[in-house]
Amino acid sequence: MPSIANEWANSVGQGTTFTTLTSSLQSCVVQLDSTYNVGAGSGTPTAGNWLFVIASWTQDPSLAEVHIGVADDARNWWRQYPASSISGNTRTTISYAANISSPSLPVPGYVYVAPDGQVAALTVLVVEVSGLGPWDTVGSGYPVTNYAAAATSLSLVGGAPGAASFFLAGVGGDSTAATQTFAPSGWTTLYTVSQSDGSDQLASNYLTSAYLASSSASHTVSAAAVSATDLSGFMIAVYTTGTNPIPAAQNPNWPYLKCEAAFGAGYNTPVSEMTWTDLTNRLWDWDGSGGIQFQLGQMQSGQYTIELDNYDAALTSTNASSPYYPDVQPGTPIRIRAALGTIGGVTANRWYVIALNAGEWTEKIDESYRRYVELSATDLWAALSATPPTFYRSEVYQDAPYAWWPCDDQPGTAGVLPTALLNAAPGNTNTLNVVLSPNGAAAEVAYDTHGENATAGVVGGSPPGVGIYTVGVNTGWMFGDPNPPRQPSPQPGTRSSPPPVPPRGRPAASSGTPAPTAGSSAVTTRVSRA
Repeated sequence: MPSIANEWANSVGQGTTFTTLTSSLQSCVVQLDSTYNVGAGSGTPTAGNWLFVIASWTQDPSLAEVHIGVADDARNWWRQYPASSISGNTRTTISYAANISSPSLPVPGYVYVAPDGQVAALTVLVVEVSGLGPWDTVGSGYPVTNYAAAATSLSLVGGAPGAASFFLAGVGGDSTAATQTFAPSGWTTLYTVSQSDGSDQLASNYLTSAYLASSSASHTVSAAAVSATDLSGFMIAVYTTGTNPIPAAQNPNWPYLKCEAAFGAGYNTPVSEMTWTDLTNRLWDWDGSGGIQFQLGQMQSGQYTIELDNYDAALTSTNASSPYYPDVQPGTPIRIRAALGTIGGVTANRWYVIALNAGEWTEKIDESYRRYVELSATDLWAALSATPPTFYRSEVYQDAPYAWWPCDDQPGTAGVLPTALLNAAPGNTNTLNVVLSPNGAAAEVAYDTHGENATAGVVGGSPPGVGIYTVGVNTGWMFGDPNPPRQPSPQPGTRSSPPPVPPRGRPAASSGTPAPTAGSSAVTTRVSRA
């Protein structure tokens, strides 16, 4: 009979003030030790048990529809699913890793839960379950989700899973004052995780959860709250004894392989949002290498070659009749899964996964005139070689601005200053033109670099000098931007220069062709859709 061996909890939140020390893309790290242990167990996970992550977060769906990724430091394969309503103010999901540890992997010590967008608060409960079999099978019709805005109740309705199953459900809300409860009849409640900003409910999340050790019946469970809150829920059922995926006729000295592609997805697609297509019956051959190369002594991106049968041209990218058209593209996630039972007298009973991304789908013909595709693929390490934007710039892009001129353009050849500043907003190439006012710099609009009136105390009110237009002279003015040498601009191919500090004086006009102010810096103008 399955039982709870340990519970660990942690949470993160934005608090009441956004500062340079708080990132809206922050992850939640749960250390699997006695410090984070909130249950009756020892606080140390045991090999062969399962880990479940119940996570809930508060988001603003008008800014970002957030997903999360789950991983651990022992590189277990986490099964991840789409969370509750993508347009809800709260989202909740459950992920799991079956049969943790193995002869070649240690017991995990950390679990990482990372959002891919802005979250106001994130709560996480890690649950260790003993008594489940080594192989995993999700019950028929599961998982199930639900969402209710400004509600005092939420129900999760699940049918009969098809076999005796372990049930786990979680409900998240965005108010710590709503007196939220989740205690279905016959179920056992788990630790409640709470995150509050301390003053209001704008950056709060409240996670309640419960489990049922074993049942083969259908279940309807409900959460309740005294006052209205945005409730999201997730329920999963996994067989207490999962089906062994290795066929009886499988060579006992060779792993059982699966080759799959997530057509329509790419490098930035969250794992929970990928839909996998089985290509195993097309797999001819594959080979590759990755990891730390002996000659260089450092991590290198993996290089793989996979041969796939293309007798029907289904993997021809230009074939409009293909069931995969038009998604046979570079960047498509590819994974090779190997199920190991007992090999060489060592029992593993678990899946090992190689995660890749497609490069080129090169069409070829073999000596028997059979068409096939030679697929080149690499791992995510190849994508990590690119420098990501800084946190501040990421925040701006999360707002989906209509136009954004960071004013970090560099002088051209021989120091010639640009007369148009490039637009960093995605899909908008309109430049910000720099023009000299036909009226010159009048005394009442002349300011120095500190924003002070440069004409104060001057007899006759004449400006004491001529304003100088410069670009690319001040570095690190955006939060997170390093001092020289600074990171490349977030918009590839547009600029790679440090931005200036905007003047504290009167800004230039932002309509038509904006004119510069007097002083030594250009002006940043940012326009976002309402």
